[in-house]
Amino acid sequence: MADMRRAVKKQQGDYTGVGFIFNNDVSGDSRYGTTQLYIPLSYIKKLKDSTLLVSVGIQPGISNIGFRTNKLTFDNQYDGGLLDALGLIRYCTTPPVLTSR
Repeated sequence: MADMRRAVKKQQGDYTGVGFIFNNDVSGDSRYGTTQLYIPLSYIKKLKDSTLLVSVGIQPGISNIGFRTNKLTFDNQYDGGLLDALGLIRYCTTPPVLTSR
């Protein structure tokens, strides 16, 4: 990350700002990753005969998020008839009875 503030030559107390932000992070078995690139821009105006400042800025940029599903593994939750999302059915002594409402 870098930034720079520069005085505007035409008027005393006015500044422009520009920056550069780059983030890259990869983690986990799925290689979940984020990449971000931003270029913030700002303008600071000193109000006439005052100590007050007014500033405006924008931060355009791009961002990318991705992961690899082929690197993930899951427990077997489907036994051919029922989806056992919590892993509780295999510990029951009798099969569950399904009713419709």
